Amino acid sequence: EKCVALARNIWWSWHPEVDSLFRDLDPIRWRQLDHNPIALLAEFTPERLEMRAAELVLYSRINYAYRRLQEYLNSTHTWGARHAGVLWARPVAYFSAEFGIHESLRIYSGGLGILSGDHLKSASDLNLPLIAVGLFYGRGYMQQRLSAAGEQIALDLNNDPRRLPMDAVRDESGAQLEITLTLPSSALTLHAWSVQVGRVTLYLLDSNVEKNRPEDREITSRLYGGDQEARIRQEIVLGRGGARLLERLKIEPCVFHINEGHAAFLSLERIGRLVREKGLTFEEAREIVCATTAFTTHTPVPAGHDRFGEDLMRRYFSDAANWVGLPWDRFIALGHSDDERVSFNMTYLALSFCQFANGVSKLHGEVSKDLLRPFWPKLLRGELPIAAVTNGVHLPSWTHPDIAALMAPDSATVRGSDFSARAMGIPLEALFEVKRSLKRRLLATVRSNLERSFTERHDRPVVLARMLAGLDERALVIGFARRFAPYKRAQLLFQDRARLAALLNNRERPVRILIAGKAHPRDQMGKDVLTSVIGLTRAEEFLGKVIFVEDYDIEIARALVQGVDVWLNTPIRPLEASGTSGMKAAANGGLNLSVLDGWWPEAYDGKNGWAIGEGRSFENQELQDELDSSVLYSLLEEEIVPLFFQRDGAGVPRNWLERVRHNLATIPPVFDTGRMVLEYSEQAYQPLARAYFALTANGNALAKKRAGDAAKMEQDFRAISISALRLSELSNLKVGDAVEARVEVDLGTLSPDDVLVELVLGHSKSATDLHNMMLVRLMPVSQSRSRPNAPWIFEGSQRVLRSGTFGYGVRVRARAGASAGARGQDLVLWA
Repeated sequence: EKCVALARNIWWSWHPEVDSLFRDLDPIRWRQLDHNPIALLAEFTPERLEMRAAELVLYSRINYAYRRLQEYLNSTHTWGARHAGVLWARPVAYFSAEFGIHESLRIYSGGLGILSGDHLKSASDLNLPLIAVGLFYGRGYMQQRLSAAGEQIALDLNNDPRRLPMDAVRDESGAQLEITLTLPSSALTLHAWSVQVGRVTLYLLDSNVEKNRPEDREITSRLYGGDQEARIRQEIVLGRGGARLLERLKIEPCVFHINEGHAAFLSLERIGRLVREKGLTFEEAREIVCATTAFTTHTPVPAGHDRFGEDLMRRYFSDAANWVGLPWDRFIALGHSDDERVSFNMTYLALSFCQFANGVSKLHGEVSKDLLRPFWPKLLRGELPIAAVTNGVHLPSWTHPDIAALMAPDSATVRGSDFSARAMGIPLEALFEVKRSLKRRLLATVRSNLERSFTERHDRPVVLARMLAGLDERALVIGFARRFAPYKRAQLLFQDRARLAALLNNRERPVRILIAGKAHPRDQMGKDVLTSVIGLTRAEEFLGKVIFVEDYDIEIARALVQGVDVWLNTPIRPLEASGTSGMKAAANGGLNLSVLDGWWPEAYDGKNGWAIGEGRSFENQELQDELDSSVLYSLLEEEIVPLFFQRDGAGVPRNWLERVRHNLATIPPVFDTGRMVLEYSEQAYQPLARAYFALTANGNALAKKRAGDAAKMEQDFRAISISALRLSELSNLKVGDAVEARVEVDLGTLSPDDVLVELVLGHSKSATDLHNMMLVRLMPVSQSRSRPNAPWIFEGSQRVLRSGTFGYGVRVRARAGASAGARGQDLVLWA
């Protein structure tokens, strides 16, 4: 009973001593069953389990693990118990299309899912009141197999809920709970499953219900499968269905966190419920939904943001006027910008209903401002309300127990603070032995992977033998593993084949490169890149030196990041939003060799890894590739390989290990999801929760007032006009001179207290951006008495303390606050 209780909470997956309990029951089946304790225990009769536990003397370990789980779940000595405060009344609801929690629960494809899973684990460790909503994919993402020609073959998985750590969500009568949605040609019934991730519950919606039509049962079958219509149906289930699930469970969150735009229909469902059940108008409901929604974008390229044509939107939302409370033209405008009205953009929909929006690294936050600027056409780039919360990784999940033991010898789980406190004091010899052991484990995993894949496809034994012979424990091992999208530039490493071959074939200083990753089944360019790379691994000069590891998943990722010496990352800057695999490698003593993109500009300090290039981007991609590959080869030839093979009399690479220690002391303390979740709590969750209680108190009185004030302000603001502007000459401006501005504004029925009149001054960067921007408030000085509602005169000045070419603008905007409402940032008038 205790063993089953342990298996049903994925808490065990980041506690190695519990993981080892299941492994010891049957190590071979444990590996064959993807480390799935539910499936493993299902193969044991109670009598056999009792006998096996007695043989291995497991009872005390089971009792100890069970007691630790109960203490964990019931502890009051947590960050959340002390600091979560307002969130205890109503939790945060975290929506994501995928969750990568453990290799046995295969409902993820890559970085977005892993990040979501790590978010839940850290929320659990902190005891942050949070629940999560996703989809259950019966056939998962895909299982990768390679043909003899090196082409990717995508196979369906079989996720059987009976053999997974999940329970059916049931209604008051004990029957499986049902959620219903109306689709254009049918009524859709959804079931739900619950997964316990420590203290956090993850709910997964499932359309594979017997009463549904066959095509409707397929809606949640595959992650990212199918065409645009399949995609919109999944996103309706996630957003609208997820909101209905929480309503049915009587869970009323105070904050909703939309992780990427896939769940943005959630906000429409929330609006509809407030309109339908609370009798609010659309704008009143919008005040509440905007003020209580956080949105994280992970995508730095336009093509990565989901868009749906208006015909598809009409098919699924033609009745929106009835339940959202908006006519069609205003409804469809929620997914448009002023210069993009062809398709309905899910990111724009999310931004239409959120108070807090962020990118996932500091650089990505800036890139997102450029990408999403059309959504806020009246604001300057520097004013766009996009924050940055840099991603992290869940250190207890990704740090190997041997490394963790060096950092936290007196603790069951490792934290970022353990790295900063202990890393620099670790004996180099102890660190060297641990890293050698992890490399041996990695090479054993690669060997097993190669033998299985070659056997399955009846590939040539002589090629396999050459590859296995190349798995040299003495070698410097470089890891490159990620999705095979063209911008990731997997082929950059092979830009100069002769130069790379010379590096790899040095008998005195062997170098090995391990490559892994999947191409999306519908991404032909990505599949072509993968096939070309597979072909290169079988070329004579690279055979046994560059090895592709098939079917990249959490298990393979864990082995790679724990065992490699160097983690390579070569994206086209600035197209890597964050990247977290390098953080995982760093937590295990792997040194990053990366383009200065995503998270790496924040982490790199010149001593904890290497940077490819200087953060410059060239328009000509061929020249950029040529430059980056040349820098990459030079770093390997002149710095990295010589440093790794520089040994003392005992064979210890002391200078290399000094760099590894510095890496351990500087990167994991910052780039972990514990820090990340705390930032979300401080910047988004708690402020938004306070807004929720303020807006909804006394029958939503404040929300109604703000909506009313905002409607009046919006109407009155349209009547404002700027009738005259006088500005001192800028062309001969010298440092120390003052810029003086005088502007006449016809405010109509508004007063100067309702608006801000500003001179915007700064160094010119573009037509929509100023550097070193200064906002100079112009004060009302007089109003003409010749007629009622005559223009007001506003004046002000600013002394210039910098030289350069200046740009300027004068504007009127609604004063921030209750009167501006949820759409206050749209109320801007430029002269």
